[in-house]
Amino acid sequence: GWVLNFSCGAASGRLRLLAYNNGWGPAEALHISASEPLLDQLFDAAPRSNVLRVEAGAGAVEALELALPSARPSGLAVLDEAIDGRRALLATLPKRMMSRDASVLVDPRYKAVLSARERWHLGEYFDDLARGEPASAPRQRWHIEYLSGLDVRAVPINTIDVRYTFTDATGTSIDDAQQALMGTNKNDDGEQLWVSRTGFTIDPPSPLCAAPMIPSIAVTALLENVTGPSERSYRISPTIPPGTPERFFVVVGADRSCFVRARFTFHFDGDQTMISEPFDLAIWRPRNVVIKAKDGSQFIHMDGQWRLADEASDVARLWL
Repeated sequence: GWVLNFSCGAASGRLRLLAYNNGWGPAEALHISASEPLLDQLFDAAPRSNVLRVEAGAGAVEALELALPSARPSGLAVLDEAIDGRRALLATLPKRMMSRDASVLVDPRYKAVLSARERWHLGEYFDDLARGEPASAPRQRWHIEYLSGLDVRAVPINTIDVRYTFTDATGTSIDDAQQALMGTNKNDDGEQLWVSRTGFTIDPPSPLCAAPMIPSIAVTALLENVTGPSERSYRISPTIPPGTPERFFVVVGADRSCFVRARFTFHFDGDQTMISEPFDLAIWRPRNVVIKAKDGSQFIHMDGQWRLADEASDVARLWL
């Protein structure tokens, strides 16, 4: 890894670039410069550069701060154009999605005014269309609804490139570059930086990437006395909010340790079918272990634990 790391955040409308020294000696005469297409137009090179000394293990050290009052007038005009472009693009998105107009993916504004999270929703929508998923499916409606309610007053800052030189404790000169993490902690990433006419702000990490939503239910496929090919069928009917995707676990267990080759087939929305590729499972069951679950048993997530739905007062353990 790098001796130095950088992350960016926002506070009181200002963009803050933080430096972290992971080495065992100070980073002397650290010259840094930050670059990003919109920032490069908003600010001259001087405000985007700095010289400092960063001690080893000092934690987060502010390396750079940018604020709109020091932006160039011509840069503010570019920002206004970007915000107008975002507003115009978002106004057309739902209709273009419903009409299967994938040209939006090559629209020049696609990367310039949409965040990574927003592009993920848009890309997933058209990928699912190509796989035969109808626009009326719950997951597809979720994408459309998400992209229909976005803020049009700010544009994203997606990546900031940091170029730097410094002298390490051995006197060696280091010249390198990296992308700053999006977040105020060097161990975190996935936050989203924005800029509007009122300044810089930052969003928390997306639950899609950093904190996946917990499935609402888990169904058990318990293989007992199976000596050859076998097929099981289970009905899953969890209650989900309108427009949100359905999430669930399928837990495969057995009455003995074994190797299993399996394939899942999902039937949904009345006439839709999805078939997985075959995959291998190695199931280990210790001796003298009592399995409380039965074939087809369902678990629900309560109080941070998975519990059998028909005896939610007891914590059930299923050995796999």
